[in-house]
Amino acid sequence: MLIGFTKVLCVLSIMLIFLINTAFTYEYKLFTPINEKKSQLQIITKKGNDLPVLLSIDKLILSKLLANKHLNIEFEIKNPANGIWKAILYKYEVFSPDAKVIINENDSQKEFDFRKGIVIYRGYIEGNTALKVNITFSENIVNGIISDNHSTWVIGNYNRNPEIAIFFNKDNVIAPPKTICNNTDLDISTEAYKVMMETVSGFAKKKQNILMNDKPLSIELALETDYITFQYFNNDENTLIAYITSMISVISQIYERDVNTSMTVKYLNIWKTKDPYPENPGDSRYLLRAAQNYWEENKKDVQRDVVMYLSARERNLGGEAASIGGVCMGINSFAYNTIKGYFKQLPAYSWDIVVTAHEFGHVFGSSHTHSCLWPSGPIDSCSASESGHCFDEVVPTEGTIMSYCINAGGSEIPVFHPLCSSVIRAFLERSDCIGSPSDAEKIYTLFGKVFCNGKSIPGIILKIEPINFDLWKGSMKPGGDSITTTDSAGNYSFGMLATGLYIVKPQKDYILLSKDDQKETGGIIIPSKNIIKDLNIAKVWAINGKVTFPEGIKVDSINYFLVKIDSLINKYPIEKYTFKSDTFSITAIEGNYVIIPNLTGYNFSPPYQHISLISKDINDVPFTAEAWKDCGMWGYTNFRKSIFINEPYPYASIRITDKATDSVFHNITTDHKGFFYLYDMPNKEFKVELCNYDTTKYIINGINSLIFDPYTKFSLQPFYFSLRDRKLPAFTDKYIFSSNTGIYNDIKGLGELIGIGRQFETNYKIGLPFNFLFGYNKYDCINIYRGYVTFGDSDPNTSTPISSNIIAGGVISIFSEYEYLFARDNYYGDTTKKTRLEKLTEGIAPNRVFTVQWSNIFTTNLFNQSSGYYNYQLKLYEKDHSIEFVYGECKLDSANSPLRLQIGLRGTENNDFNNRLIDSKNKWDQSAKGIKIDDFAVLTTINYPENGLTFRWVNNNLDLENTYEKHKDNLKVYPSVTSDDITLEFNWSNYSNVTIEVINSIGEVVSIVYKGYLDSGKYEFKFNTNQLSNGSYFCRNISSSGFLSSVGFIVIR
Repeated sequence: MLIGFTKVLCVLSIMLIFLINTAFTYEYKLFTPINEKKSQLQIITKKGNDLPVLLSIDKLILSKLLANKHLNIEFEIKNPANGIWKAILYKYEVFSPDAKVIINENDSQKEFDFRKGIVIYRGYIEGNTALKVNITFSENIVNGIISDNHSTWVIGNYNRNPEIAIFFNKDNVIAPPKTICNNTDLDISTEAYKVMMETVSGFAKKKQNILMNDKPLSIELALETDYITFQYFNNDENTLIAYITSMISVISQIYERDVNTSMTVKYLNIWKTKDPYPENPGDSRYLLRAAQNYWEENKKDVQRDVVMYLSARERNLGGEAASIGGVCMGINSFAYNTIKGYFKQLPAYSWDIVVTAHEFGHVFGSSHTHSCLWPSGPIDSCSASESGHCFDEVVPTEGTIMSYCINAGGSEIPVFHPLCSSVIRAFLERSDCIGSPSDAEKIYTLFGKVFCNGKSIPGIILKIEPINFDLWKGSMKPGGDSITTTDSAGNYSFGMLATGLYIVKPQKDYILLSKDDQKETGGIIIPSKNIIKDLNIAKVWAINGKVTFPEGIKVDSINYFLVKIDSLINKYPIEKYTFKSDTFSITAIEGNYVIIPNLTGYNFSPPYQHISLISKDINDVPFTAEAWKDCGMWGYTNFRKSIFINEPYPYASIRITDKATDSVFHNITTDHKGFFYLYDMPNKEFKVELCNYDTTKYIINGINSLIFDPYTKFSLQPFYFSLRDRKLPAFTDKYIFSSNTGIYNDIKGLGELIGIGRQFETNYKIGLPFNFLFGYNKYDCINIYRGYVTFGDSDPNTSTPISSNIIAGGVISIFSEYEYLFARDNYYGDTTKKTRLEKLTEGIAPNRVFTVQWSNIFTTNLFNQSSGYYNYQLKLYEKDHSIEFVYGECKLDSANSPLRLQIGLRGTENNDFNNRLIDSKNKWDQSAKGIKIDDFAVLTTINYPENGLTFRWVNNNLDLENTYEKHKDNLKVYPSVTSDDITLEFNWSNYSNVTIEVINSIGEVVSIVYKGYLDSGKYEFKFNTNQLSNGSYFCRNISSSGFLSSVGFIVIR
């Protein structure tokens, strides 16, 4: 009894001690606000009432906190909204009990006692438990995140000062570096944001019920660093350890919430001296491969589930995952990420967290949100998909962890999209080291219809299999049949699928058609739910043939190029096939093709063959090979009927000239399908050009001269030329140009947002509020690019829209140089300078004005730093169909090479242009009429458009009779009987900028009588006509408000 009583007392004593420690909360007065002026702080915010807060850290109290490491603490902190938050916290441990930190120094390794200098706490803000707190303390680093899953506040050392902290809302202060993931703020409406958050919260509620019944999972991490990282954190291992483990604490909290999976650090490797990794790799892939090799050779016995290599290299190499879904699979369970620690004077802590969580997400099975492989296409379109183009419109959304939306000028909330969460959870549950393969849930169904030429097709055999090649790992075989046949209505179904990536392939003479240029045709992610997916297929036919070699000759393999010459795209698609015998069999859909054999050291007779696949196989396609020392060149000419339709252009003349001697080497005539092949090309450079075509009927669609060099010779890239019809007479010379300096009226917030951030680099087709007459046609929509617009069907982006041989109904180029124009969401911290594209309609018909505004378009220098920003508008006037370019604030603050812009108008052909020339001899407000189609407007640090500079074009020959009738008496001409002078008289009703000019009968400006501002009143101007030859002339006055009138006169001597 006494022994039992003693045990009871002992247990009660332990419980009492535990209760005392857990129930009592210690208050620490760690932070004291510093009364610092905003100008001294040098931080620019989006919201004036949400300023960063500077805090003094009480080092003595911090030392006590590190010594005591109480289980429960609280502290107060002034928040950026000028209120006080009290954090209620409990101690949290991110290291596993047997974790090791290893210090590598001078070829020796030693274990480091890391626990005494670091403590991590989690908790919430009193009165608002939705605000979660995660904070790490050490002697030289304080790092913390306060987040409600939408907004994130960061606390960290200001300017790397261990005695001063800064507390700020990351979304309101500064943009982090660009996301670079080498695996393959949008103004979102209230309604769109509500829908998204309901989706996320709905998933969270639904998933919570599932996960609470599932067992929580735990991931054991091994972390690798390098010598550069040690140096970056002031050569102090405690500082490095505190920063990295504080990151993992927050990342773990994200995974605990979204995936019911925690992370613990099992092993941390630190290099105090030279490490085994490349100093200047140029690409994160090299670092990842080096880490894989090092750990496989030296750390294979370290117990871990995944290895993450974190480096604070100065160059942002981005992140790289060894695989998508390769968790627990040896070298596939590796990832690399560049951490920044600080971005300018602010801690980039939240940035490092999200990007590292992103790379973990890949290893755990998730694709990017912009991938084409999601069941309904990309979750967002903030970036082009690695899978190819597969969306028809930009999807405006706020980004999640696996997205690139922060690169599009938007923000990313620190959560996983529900589809990404479901995939990650499934991969972890069935992994060998974290979950159990027996936990794989093969319960999902993929079903839909199969269509061919728009009709559902019965009797089609389909096969499904997991994709486990290249980067893709971890997808499981179906639990049911992997082959199915469509029923009488064309329906198919695959059951007992697990979450993962699968590919569906038609069998027996069919292939799956992709959307546009999507690469993983037939690939689809099953994200822990049943999926409906319709498939489009096409019948394929065989091309069978044989190559006959000289007797006794055997070769290892032969290459064949299959060129589809009835493709709608302007450059014919080319597929390459390799066969290891003298026979070949290639399958393709119906159409017209050219097949070209290729083997170094041989030529073939014939050099190529035309094939028409129409409802049957082709079974006899013969070639004869003979040894040949020289290689060949091939190419084709086609005729572009419209933007989407091309056809062969037969019997074209190709001239090949020795580039060194300018002597003609060969004259070739293409065959009846526009093809040519030439074998005897020596190893030197030649000029290849299209010639002898009827220039009165056709125009080159592109360039007419290409260079043949040794690289082209051995790669056998085709030489391609394209022609199109000359369509319309020139019309841009009918537009009369004038310029003045007025006021740039910013339309931000007044009109409709078209795109923001990186979406500026997207092409848009938008409707006009009225029919606008440009040239000889009226248009109800325009295509918007990076600084110019086009009418009608148009080619993709070009940096030279006036001089490029693009197809368009016309071009208006305000500020075009897309190769050097980029989007940003701040200018060295100034987040008011964020790229925006907007439109606005003002006025009442028939006097409406339509404006497109490009705001804060950036140029960058060689270091990818902003080197300037630009603002400009295009205005289209309904009444007289005139055009204005209005330039706002333009700043080029780098001495890099000047920008060479194309500014002006272009018609349908390259002989039809009306552009402006600005060089070192003239300023922007003194621009000259361009002489050549490729004349540029040069922009430098000292020669740029003044704020308010306006370029105006008015068509002299358009249907403006009503305008003339209304104002015909306003401008009058009185000749003199005693001299060559004429008197110009007119009444003016309002103060505005006026240009009075004399034009000849073909619309050329021959003299400017007056240019400047005039107040209301009656005016007379004298003009001497002795400089004019005999003929008809017009005198015209043009105002910046669009008012115009003209009157004719004749000079006879």
